[in-house]
Order: sequence, then C-alpha cells, then structure tokens
Amino acid sequence: MSELLTIKEIKEERKRIHDAQSELLKKASDEKRELTAEEETKYQELETRFEAEQKKLEKAEELRKRRETLAARAEALKESGAELDDQNRPIHRNKYGRQILRPEDHHGTATEEHRALALQAWCRAQDGMDLTERHEEACDLVGLNPFCRSLRIELPKRTHRSVRSLLDLERRAQGVATDAAGNYTVPEEFVRSLEVALLMYANLRQVCKVIRTESGADLPMPTANDTGNTGAILAENTAATEQDVTFGQLILQAYKTTSKLVKVSTELLEDSALDFAGELGSLLGTRLGRIEGSLTTTGTGTGQHRGIVTAATLGKTAASATAITLDELLDLKHSVDPAYRTNGGWMFNDSTLKAIKKLVDSEGRRLWQAAVAGGEPDTIDGDPYTINQAMASIATTNKTVLYGDFMKYIIRDVRETRMYRLEERFRDADQTGFVMFKRSDGDLLDAGTNPVKYLAQA
Repeated sequence: MSELLTIKEIKEERKRIHDAQSELLKKASDEKRELTAEEETKYQELETRFEAEQKKLEKAEELRKRRETLAARAEALKESGAELDDQNRPIHRNKYGRQILRPEDHHGTATEEHRALALQAWCRAQDGMDLTERHEEACDLVGLNPFCRSLRIELPKRTHRSVRSLLDLERRAQGVATDAAGNYTVPEEFVRSLEVALLMYANLRQVCKVIRTESGADLPMPTANDTGNTGAILAENTAATEQDVTFGQLILQAYKTTSKLVKVSTELLEDSALDFAGELGSLLGTRLGRIEGSLTTTGTGTGQHRGIVTAATLGKTAASATAITLDELLDLKHSVDPAYRTNGGWMFNDSTLKAIKKLVDSEGRRLWQAAVAGGEPDTIDGDPYTINQAMASIATTNKTVLYGDFMKYIIRDVRETRMYRLEERFRDADQTGFVMFKRSDGDLLDAGTNPVKYLAQA
C-alpha cells in the first residue's frame, strides 16, 4: 500500500468520525436536549478515535516528507558517483580501501557525524571519560576544544512557524566555543530538536512574530494609531491642513531564562549509537519552552515578558463561570476590528477546545470544523486555532479564549544561547549536569486599536 493511499485513507476516516460526531450533536439539537449518557460515551469514543487518527496522519505525512528528502539526497549522491551504504549514506575510504570517517578528498570539511561526535566529546571531556580517536578527529575537524567550559550556540536568524517545517528543513547553526580559536558547527539535530521543543511547549511562537537580534540591547518598536483621522476634499489653490500622527514606542528587553539543570546519565554520554545531540537538544528545549510558554502567555510585564493574555483587552464576558456558548464566541470575534480579523485566529487550552467542539447552532451545525484537504488546519468559524496549555481552563473569572491577529505579538530572542557543563556535582549518581541560558522578551504591539481580545468567564 502506498504512503499516499495511506494518508488518503486516514483523512477519509477522520471525515467519517467527524460526521458521526456531528450527527450525534445535530440529533440532540433537533430534539432540543443535551446528549444522553449513552450518546456522551459514544461521542467521547469518537473523539478518542479522531485524535488517534490525527496523530497517525501527522506521523504519516512526516515520514513521507522525510523519505522524499532522503530519496532526493541519495539520488544526488548516486549521480555524483559516491559509494553508498545500505542506508544511502556516503562511504569514504582511504588509499588502502579501508572505510574511514574523514576522507582525504574533503580537505577538512566536517560532516554532520563529525559535528555530533564533537558535541559528544565536549560533553564527555573532564568527566573522566576517554575520548576515542573518532572524537578527537571530529573536534579537530570542527575546531572545537572539548575542554572549554561553555558553548555559545546561535539559533538561526530565520524562524519557523511549525514543528513540521523544522523537521523538513536542513540547515547549519553556527556556534562559538569560548576557549576555541574560531567557529565550529553544532549538530543540526541539536538545534532542530531545541527549536522543535520550543515550538511544542511555547505554542505562541507558531503564530506570532519572532525577531532574533545580535545583541541584548533594548529594542524599540514604533507604534501609531491613526484610526481617528481621515483625508479631506481640497479645493483648487487651497493649502492642505495639518494633521499630526501620534507615535508611541514599545520597548522589548532581554530577560534571562534558564533550562535549570538537566542531568544526563553516563550511559547516554558513552553510547554513540543513541541520538545524543537530539536527546540533549530536546531536553534543554523542553525546559526553556515551558518557561517561555508561561511568560509569553501570562507574564506580568514587570521584570519579565508581558504575556499575550495580560496585554489583550476584554472582548466578551461569558454569562456562565463554567461554560461558553456559540454566540459568546462570535461576539468575541466581532469585538475585534475587521482589519485584524483578516489574519484572525483563536487560542485556548485543550480542555476549552473540547468544550467548543460540542457547540452547535440552531440547525445542528458545529462551529468547529475538521480539515479535509491536506495541509489545511482545523477551524472554528473558518479561522484556525492554536492550543496553548499555559492558558487558563474554564472556571470563574478566568480568561479562557483569545481571538485576534497574533502576528501583533512579538517575541524577541537574543541569538546567543549559552550552555554549561557541570562535571562534579552529580558524580555520586554517575551523571553530568547541563544548563542553558537564553535571553528573550515578548509583548503585544498595540497602538490602542486592540488587535487581540479575550473572553472572560463570569
């Protein structure tokens, strides 16, 4: 069975499940009643199946794109006359025909494997672990002193809106070792895993504007509100009158966050068969992603990021402390200026999404709609939504739903991220500690026109 056919079948199954859920809700709506206990159980079973199919679809599409990338790479290598192993990776040999890691004809060019080995060597050094010849060769090739105390890792200037875009993309991320002469390159998998983890746990990054700067100096962002002014008809030979525009300024700073200590076992450091670079990047990125997700969502703005919920303005107050209605969501949406609804979207946590999925209009139609076409997002009243687990659940006075143009929220990253290795602190557990520091800020670019509004429970 082809991958394309599998993806098509998964999408068709999602559509069947969606239609079955809609039928249950429509029947209850037509009879002007709530779902019965039996119907509620059936609905939840369908919901579980839908989520399972969604995960299968994401994995199938990711696998297809990876295979396409690998196939294209292998074809290019074959055309160049390179000798490939059974996994379509190039084989390099010395003049005696023996396979080697560093080919003579590369003239010192580092491969992805060299970068991964160099990072592993840095993590192992000074821990009483021997470095193999392959480790030493890799460090020499990339210009890294494995005994330096810290690494300075620069995230790429280009930012990405989705986890999938990172999984598909190949790139090189430059970093500088403090005690090394010159630059070296950290493994792609490390930086990719770091950014994927940031996107997964700091979901706002997928829909907002991310700026990466070279330094941590204050970054002023100009704002202007000219909505109250209009042009005018001008008679012949008449001078135009003046109408000043009042400019404001949003200052983005650089608050320091940390991954806290991440402890790695000696077994992981020693076993080069494992994806060490990816594991370490994921561990550190998850910690940084969680703190950033909290700060960019509900940060106070005093000595820390100003979260999007904090910066948003009230658009609608729900009648209930424990429920949301379809009309209240529509009122929230239309409380936002039409100029911002062009790129409008929703944001809430997963439990709120569950409640919204059950909402139907007088004709039994659901506000939430599953995407059928490939690459298209699920929508609510035609607009995409983002799940942000840092947002509050439905409860008294909580701000539970956001709507607006999330590109008006700006996250500012300072490119250089520092990682330190702690050798002695966890020796009794045969572990090594790693900690990462990152500087960033976030705030809503609002000239008084309120591009993002929230729904609050009663």
